[in-house]
Amino acid sequence: MTRTGALASGALLLMLAAAAWWLIRMKEGAHDVGASTTATAAPRPTSAPSLLANDTKAVPDPPPLGTPLPSLWEALAPAARAGHAPSACRLALTTLACASQADTRRFSVSSPMGWPASELEALQAFVADPLGLAAEINRAQSPELDRRSERLKADIDRFCGPITAEQRSEALALLRQAALAGVPDAQTAYVGWGTYATAMLQGTMADPTFERWMEEAPVVLTRMLDAGHPEAPSLLAEAYGRDQLHGWLYPYDPVRAVAYGQLAQRIGQTRSLAVRFVEIRRSALAASQRAEADRLTEQWHAAHYAGRVLPPVQYRRNPLGTLYLGVGAPPPGKVDECAASATGVKP
Repeated sequence: MTRTGALASGALLLMLAAAAWWLIRMKEGAHDVGASTTATAAPRPTSAPSLLANDTKAVPDPPPLGTPLPSLWEALAPAARAGHAPSACRLALTTLACASQADTRRFSVSSPMGWPASELEALQAFVADPLGLAAEINRAQSPELDRRSERLKADIDRFCGPITAEQRSEALALLRQAALAGVPDAQTAYVGWGTYATAMLQGTMADPTFERWMEEAPVVLTRMLDAGHPEAPSLLAEAYGRDQLHGWLYPYDPVRAVAYGQLAQRIGQTRSLAVRFVEIRRSALAASQRAEADRLTEQWHAAHYAGRVLPPVQYRRNPLGTLYLGVGAPPPGKVDECAASATGVKP
């Protein structure tokens, strides 16, 4: 099996969980609307020249939170295409979050069999249309919650507007550009390709940027670790444990999965899937392997985080799933996902 084929197979295992997760995120929005530790030089973006830092006329002021996506394209696209990484990051994340909303809904149609009369019918309905069955259950159990969800969808549609196939493809390229330029939130979203919101984008693996992702994601993740990025240990634990799609770019290594999971716990990042598997995986290791994992954890903690514990509230995992899409007032303390000051990454 080719590497692309293996990745596609792995992605299928994540699709149902990702779809259910994204549906939950939409409901919540109604309420608060490798082995190396030295980074190699990442290739420079080939889609646009670099934007000079002193060229202030070309760098736009960040549009306020809640600015509709069509207006973001007008305000940020010129600078993003010229190489301004924060503009590329915000435009890419917002476009992909909106596109995933539309694509997620295509997975769900009205359940033809209505409310299941038996466990067998419920299972058949779930296999035929997982999100459709979830919608039926929500409508039956809480009509008001269903009406609120419909209002939320309408508000998000007004915020997002129509998205062309060209814009979605360009958004993936701009995400790559911002990740290679070192924007922390773009790095997290780029490495996590195929997870959560991005997994709902039809045809994502056929996009030309995906071929580059397979080569560059490990480079970006190594750079994140070298910069003390708070999400790097969790992502690396997932990678070596094969818990997410990017894990298929790494050799399976339970010792490193445990070591990076312990490192994530050590710095206060405890929400990822791999971190929750640490104790289970550690118990399956031999004594010598547990000692090696502990040694690596100590080594990486001192080298990359200088013994610090990072406040988890300052960084929101999976920015594509927590992006503010202009529905209601921004949550207290909400900041632009692409602002470096919001990440907790050391200078």
